[in-house]
Amino acid sequence: MVLKYFLSVILVFSGLFIAHSKDLHNITVGYSDTLEITKEATSMVCFGFEADHPSNHCVSEYVDAETMWDQLMNNEIQVALMPEEILIANQKKRPQPLIIAPLYQQYLILIGNHDVSMESVQSFKDRTIGVTDWATKEYRGKPLSIALGLKERDVYFPITNNRTQLADMFCSFAIDGIMIMSDPSSPLARELTTSCNGQIMSFTDQQIQQAMKSSLGLYPAIIPKGMFWRVDEDIKTLRSRVFLVVNPKKNVTNSILESLDHIKDEINLTTLRTHITAKSILETYDIRPIKLHPDGENLMNALRDELVATKEAETAATLLFAQPSSESPNENP
Repeated sequence: MVLKYFLSVILVFSGLFIAHSKDLHNITVGYSDTLEITKEATSMVCFGFEADHPSNHCVSEYVDAETMWDQLMNNEIQVALMPEEILIANQKKRPQPLIIAPLYQQYLILIGNHDVSMESVQSFKDRTIGVTDWATKEYRGKPLSIALGLKERDVYFPITNNRTQLADMFCSFAIDGIMIMSDPSSPLARELTTSCNGQIMSFTDQQIQQAMKSSLGLYPAIIPKGMFWRVDEDIKTLRSRVFLVVNPKKNVTNSILESLDHIKDEINLTTLRTHITAKSILETYDIRPIKLHPDGENLMNALRDELVATKEAETAATLLFAQPSSESPNENP
């Protein structure tokens, strides 16, 4: 009798534990590039999730851009930092992930040797331009070929994930150029222009428009000439947005959406460890506003309200500081 009662108690508590544990789960954030800003974004998401779910863990994992969509929709990863080009390429599929917010931008940097020129179509024919990932080959390299008036097969885009290896290949003349998505002041671009005589190439306006027609999700961009040595003019190029997207399964989305307040707190931590701020996110979103999940829209509105409030406070403080001190009433005329 005692044993039967004891077993019943164990079963009741086990049932409660199992029911409770269904609401809790660990998550994996998938990313497809090796930029510092990407590491910052994954850390921001994980810190926000773990602040809201202290018993659970969040890890980040490199995922090839070619398989990112499938891994997210199969729940192999629960969150992804997904380039807009991949979202657009899969927009007709069902179901769709939840699009929470645009987090940052990547800039297209093309570096070639002295035999390659954007003004000469023939100088690109049968050339080898190294890239770091499948998305750059598929959604940036191929549109470049078309923008130059070439066929896709006229330019080769071998993939080398390791940027150090890519630099070694360029400097040893094993490839004719590299194409990377990066922040505007790319360390790799600096290395290749200073150590290996690489030339950062500027697109013409016509080439930019043609590339945008060939690959939706690309936008015009300017990289100031002061970012690099030996660059005498601003660099005209293209940029892409990276979105925070979530698997649409209810038990996954609920846990992550609950954490948006803590993720917002991470955004507002203006420390040296991050380049992602409320201002940068809103600027990224405003390039071309798209429909977000309602919680994502609320996040955008909250960030915008905070930014406006901060500017108003700064303006008020400036005006107060600029006002002359009033004369003392006891002062003689």
